[in-house]
Amino acid sequence: MEYPIQLPPELVHDFVLNHLLLDPHLAAYPPSEQYQKTFWKWMVQNLEQHNAKEDSDVEIDSRIYDRFLALLNISSDGPPTQSYITHFWDPSLRRDDNGDDVDLAWYQKTTLLESRTMIEAGTTGMRTWLASLVLAQYLIRHPDLVRGKRILELGSGIGFLGAVVATLQVLNHEHGAVWLSDVNETVLARCQDNVRLPCNTSSSHPNVRCCFLDWSAALDPDRIVATTALLREEISPHLILGADIVFDPSLIPPLVAVLNLALRENPSASAIIALTERNPVTMQKFVDAISSKYAIFGSLAVADDALADSNDLSLEKVDFGVRESAFAEGGPDAGNAVVVYKIRDGRGTN
Repeated sequence: MEYPIQLPPELVHDFVLNHLLLDPHLAAYPPSEQYQKTFWKWMVQNLEQHNAKEDSDVEIDSRIYDRFLALLNISSDGPPTQSYITHFWDPSLRRDDNGDDVDLAWYQKTTLLESRTMIEAGTTGMRTWLASLVLAQYLIRHPDLVRGKRILELGSGIGFLGAVVATLQVLNHEHGAVWLSDVNETVLARCQDNVRLPCNTSSSHPNVRCCFLDWSAALDPDRIVATTALLREEISPHLILGADIVFDPSLIPPLVAVLNLALRENPSASAIIALTERNPVTMQKFVDAISSKYAIFGSLAVADDALADSNDLSLEKVDFGVRESAFAEGGPDAGNAVVVYKIRDGRGTN
């Protein structure tokens, strides 16, 4: 976090007072007390130093001191508690050239109840990760990709990306459908709650669904028929999204199988997958699996010839000029690069 020392002290003070401390949304959906304690300590120190440096006669409002003092007895021991996180984003990507003022009326808010630890309840899916923030930024820049479309997100987690997609469809008055899928029922329940928070524009979308999807079913002869019906007939996506869903090599074969089922012989459909570059070996295995004609079923002994159909997916890297998220928080992955891939059925491309 960087204090805007280049701005006049009174401008910073009034923004902090009116848009942070007294904001009714942040009062209803507050960050964790541990975070608030750290933040207000930092803010009070910077406001005082800023006033002294500029020889300003701006008096810090007593309510700012009151909030900080009320938080001093909050314990910083132990893991941080789950709390609300509110992301502000501009759907039109306006940029104020002088940077001296921020009109929050232009901004959308997406609020989530999420974990502040890397793992909670045995899963990493209870918080938002960097790749979701970057992919959301890409879609905000290119709203035509989701406008009026049927969207399937794989590994939706607690719903940040899904909420942004649903919001973009609502703002453009072309709703389509948004399917948010995960393999963890606890994560899915949180996802549904977050997308339906009344403060989120996504809550007014008439066709957002959360569904259980186990990718391994696409490799299971006993479950592949039902999974194929779900993907091709019930969901029938125009666009598949995935963010940070290749964090373990064991996930690659079932993921590629699901993509193959959903995209096969559907030239109008595609997938956009954003991956955080943590382990280059894992990343290369994913690229190789997508590119290999027999990546999916080569090691399976199956009786059904349909299951032994080869993989015909094509992959290209998407370069949209962004190497980091415009959202304020990158979490544990802050500083890592995110790569975005577009995947299609190779039989529909030449």
